[in-house]
Amino acid sequence: MSGKTVFVAGGTGLIGQAVRKQLAADSSIEKVFVLSRRKLDSLHAKEQLIEFDFENWHQIQLDQTPDWVICTLGTTIKKAGSQAAFTKVDDEYVRHLADLAAKWNSSFGVISSIGATANTSNFYLRTKGEMEQYVQSLNLKQMVILRPSLLLGDREEFRLGEKVGEVLSKLLSPLLFGSLKKYKPVYDREVAHALIAKLKAAQPGVDIVESDQIKALNQ
Repeated sequence: MSGKTVFVAGGTGLIGQAVRKQLAADSSIEKVFVLSRRKLDSLHAKEQLIEFDFENWHQIQLDQTPDWVICTLGTTIKKAGSQAAFTKVDDEYVRHLADLAAKWNSSFGVISSIGATANTSNFYLRTKGEMEQYVQSLNLKQMVILRPSLLLGDREEFRLGEKVGEVLSKLLSPLLFGSLKKYKPVYDREVAHALIAKLKAAQPGVDIVESDQIKALNQ
């Protein structure tokens, strides 16, 4: 029996790199398509680069249909430059990827955020919530939505606000138990492991994984 074929978008980001690393080390994964705007410095033997401008989605052509489509795309309003640019990455692009998963009849895994809901005045959480609403409306055969808390890991760029939050979260983490457990920070590798584990489980329908469940899947 041949291994799984996976399509990854956002593979150069914090979680995306962790996902690619774990897929490369997984003997059950045969091939990984990596969607990127630019050439990458290094690719694993399993990986095939798909250079793409993130605009003409109908032009994406693969030589085989992926079993899984994984979306780890994400930015910040500061990095994107505006709310509209942020929405384009964290909502519009994700919708296009979910549409591709529906077209290919693939399982779909996506990174959202703790507290995501369409019914809030918070722009960030509302954007994530509206994205979740759309992808769930497609009724894919399997969908995994992860809602991590503050993400820990070695980022390429320094973010002062996140670094301060990381230090505070580590200090406060022992006090977060019971219903507050889901607010504990999680590492990029933990999110990647939970996402892959859930996709492997092949549970039909929508599986929303909160941050404390991500931790539990790594124990």
